[in-house]
Amino acid sequence: MQVNNEQGSLSTAEKTSRLEADLSSLKPFPGNLGCFEVYEYIVDKWSTISMKNVHYSVPDSLVGEKVHVKVYSEKIVILYGKEKVASHQRSYCGGDWCIKLEHYLRTLSRKPGALPHSVVWQRAPEELRRLYDIHFKEDNRTFVLLLDYARKNGFSGTDIVTACKELTGRGVRKISPDQVKAMLHGSVQGETEETMEPPVLPAQQENIEREAVDMLEGITALMTGYNEVHDIIPTI
Repeated sequence: MQVNNEQGSLSTAEKTSRLEADLSSLKPFPGNLGCFEVYEYIVDKWSTISMKNVHYSVPDSLVGEKVHVKVYSEKIVILYGKEKVASHQRSYCGGDWCIKLEHYLRTLSRKPGALPHSVVWQRAPEELRRLYDIHFKEDNRTFVLLLDYARKNGFSGTDIVTACKELTGRGVRKISPDQVKAMLHGSVQGETEETMEPPVLPAQQENIEREAVDMLEGITALMTGYNEVHDIIPTI
C-alpha cells in the first residue's frame, strides 16, 4: 500500500510526530473570527431598525432605506451597502430603545428648537448636556451644527467636552464654535471654513420642520414610560 508516495503504513508514533510538526508550522489567524448572522431590515420613520422588539438607531438620512445588520452575541453592526453606518451594544431587553444622538443631528438641524425637549437629547451624556446649558443654551442651532461638524470630521461629543474644558482652562470664558473646532484640530488659532447649505424656501422650510418635529415627538412618545424604568443613555 502506498501513502503519500511512501510504501507501507505509518506507525502511531510516526503519525503523532508528523501531526505535531504540521501543527507547529501553523500561524495564528491575523484577523477576528467573530461569529455573526446577517439580516436585512428597512429603516422605519423613527430612523431605527426593530430587531426582536428592540429599536436600534441609524443616521436619519436612511429613513425608508434597506440596511443589512450583522448580529453578534454582544453587539450589532449596521451596514448601508458596504458602508458601516451604526453599531450598538446588543440589548436582550424587549421594548428597549438603543439610540445615539449623532443619528438625529440632521433632523435636529432642521428644527433645532426641539433639541432640549426631545428624549434623544434628554438621554445624551450628562457632560454634554451640562456644556450646552453653560455655553450654548441660547443658540440651539449653533450647538447642533457644532455636533454635526464634529461627527462629520470623526470627533465625538466627548471630544467636544474635552475641547471646551481645555479652552476654559486657558481662561476662555465665552466659547465659540470656531474655538472648539480649532481645538478639536489641535490649534486654538486655527480657523475652519463654515459649510454653507443652499437656501430653503419658506414653504419647504415649513414642511421640513414639520417632518422633523413629527419624528422627534414620535420617538419621545414611544419611549416615554419605558425610559422611566430603564436607563438608556446613548453614547456619541
